Amino acid sequence: MNEIEDKLANEFREIGSDLQRWGRIVDGLLTQELFKEIPNQDLIKIAPSFRLKSEKSYLYKVLYRNKIYAEPLLEVEDKVGTRVVVLKSDQIDLIGQRVLSYEGWIAKITKEPLQQIEDQPKMFDYQSLHIVVYPVRQEEWSSTKKEILTCEIQIRTLLQHAFAEVSHDSTYKGAYRNDSQLHRLLAKSMALMESTDDYFCQVYNLMADERRNYMVLTNELIKLYKEFDPEFSKSSVDYDLTFKVYESLGSEPINVNELEAFIHKENKDLKRAIRPKNGLLFEQPIILLIAYFVYNNDPAIKEKWPLTQDSLKNVYNSLNMSFDHY
Repeated sequence: MNEIEDKLANEFREIGSDLQRWGRIVDGLLTQELFKEIPNQDLIKIAPSFRLKSEKSYLYKVLYRNKIYAEPLLEVEDKVGTRVVVLKSDQIDLIGQRVLSYEGWIAKITKEPLQQIEDQPKMFDYQSLHIVVYPVRQEEWSSTKKEILTCEIQIRTLLQHAFAEVSHDSTYKGAYRNDSQLHRLLAKSMALMESTDDYFCQVYNLMADERRNYMVLTNELIKLYKEFDPEFSKSSVDYDLTFKVYESLGSEPINVNELEAFIHKENKDLKRAIRPKNGLLFEQPIILLIAYFVYNNDPAIKEKWPLTQDSLKNVYNSLNMSFDHY
């Protein structure tokens, strides 16, 4: 290491503990403050975990890239970094807006996906949102100027994260940078991943469409079920179970008005049956649709029942109906 490298390395080393402390704080604020306010916390697929830039990487960036830094400690803004990984691209902006508006740090965008697509249309891995944050108050950092304590938050999808891991190891930072065959394979996978992300977004948009038959019926069942359990919330719906039953029994359109009329007519009997002691099925709104089929002696209830025979017999018994008679 020459004299210049040694000087830069010592400067970087001196602020290392503060950088690590700030990275730890950023991870904590993301997890304990920002993510708690997100309605669907499941969208965070990989939790943030900060990493301090190595001395070697810092020196390479300052001295051996095609850029001159007048104040490297201030201008190199990814000295410590963390990642937030979501499932699909339309969730990146949701997280980004929360990071930018949070008052626990000072934040700015350094790389924006749409601009990256224009600048590097062939580089799928760089289409992530980069936001740099540093502390608000100097008094909490007596030994280091707060503007130097920059942490880069990268917000990207699982697909982008996977591609970045492969491409960084093999081409971006690896020994195969000029391997045309490898670049060709990466380009093909890039195109597939962009299409996959588009499809993922469309799938979730359809799932969120309250007007679709399945969701119309589910929302109606939830509303009707609240007459039996006023404390029931939509977040308690077992959608796997609901869809399995609906898919099996709902081959023909279900008249919501008829279903509602049935529930009001049989309200007293249903109230006696809808109790936790009768099993998990009776703790879900879908039991109302099942009861509708049972009371109407619909052959589909036995022919297409998607769960165990014992569970169906329990439904009949709990509704005070004879399983063998129907």
